Amino acid sequence: MRVTGWMGGMIAAHVLWAAAGWAQDVREITGEGSIVTASSYQNEPPDLVNPPENGMDNDISTRWSAEFDNQWLRVDLGMSRPVSGVHVAVLSGDARQAIFDIQVSNDGVNWTNVLTNVYSSGTTDQEEAYTFAEVSARYVRYLGHMNTVNTWNSVTEFCVLAPNPADVSHEAETLTILGSSGDTSHVDAHSGASGGYVYIMDSNQVGDYVDLKIPNLAAGVYNVVVGMKHYWTRGIVQVSIGDVGGPLTNIGDAVDLYEETAFGDFNLGAWKASTTGDKVLRVQVVDRNPDSNSPGHTLSVDTVRFE
Repeated sequence: MRVTGWMGGMIAAHVLWAAAGWAQDVREITGEGSIVTASSYQNEPPDLVNPPENGMDNDISTRWSAEFDNQWLRVDLGMSRPVSGVHVAVLSGDARQAIFDIQVSNDGVNWTNVLTNVYSSGTTDQEEAYTFAEVSARYVRYLGHMNTVNTWNSVTEFCVLAPNPADVSHEAETLTILGSSGDTSHVDAHSGASGGYVYIMDSNQVGDYVDLKIPNLAAGVYNVVVGMKHYWTRGIVQVSIGDVGGPLTNIGDAVDLYEETAFGDFNLGAWKASTTGDKVLRVQVVDRNPDSNSPGHTLSVDTVRFE
């Protein structure tokens, strides 16, 4: 049933309830770089001006509003990406139900419904989650069919969800070396290493580095963990990451590897891959521990993990 006029009361049919801790593992991908547009919007200055950008500003006290059936609010993600849901908050969502479809497109012209004739819960004015089977889309839009009290479509927040990427783990000795400024580099067998081997760069000065290629990393937010070897001849290193050919961003603090011989996992914190593709992870000597008994800085990288 398509609702096209005023309806009283709360309608239970077709509601996708958004419970806390809902099962699908997703993340929000709308934000910086996304473009939001609309079919029309309420423009009655000075007080009733509710443009499309209000629907994607992380502020539920503002809204996009447009009257009558089939008004839409559209997000352009900039490229086709895997999507699997939306978060929607609506005006007076605790007193009435919004009615809408969620549509996706790769060209902004041909649209496919992934959710049809959905009713918000009518119990909250906060964001609610609505999920669907994963599809690839550049454009996602809310197609409004008014609400159960009047003929307005009013969205206070709209964002797109994508599946969280799977964990990725690499043995360092299997990765392609994109560049290195050390004296020598090689792979050695080592009984304490994760896969029985370790990548080694011999360095004689601060500033030496190795660039490891991380192939085809999916877009997403990861916790970055690098396995390296402690030893009395190890230096203090900084890890950075970015797109191949692009600028690099430091992850976490510099790590002092001057300790008794042992392999260790260094949890460097969160990093966001904005796009899917090859990345470069740089490990660079930035200092030496003054207690080090060697002028060199042997660097041993065991594993690189994105979790």
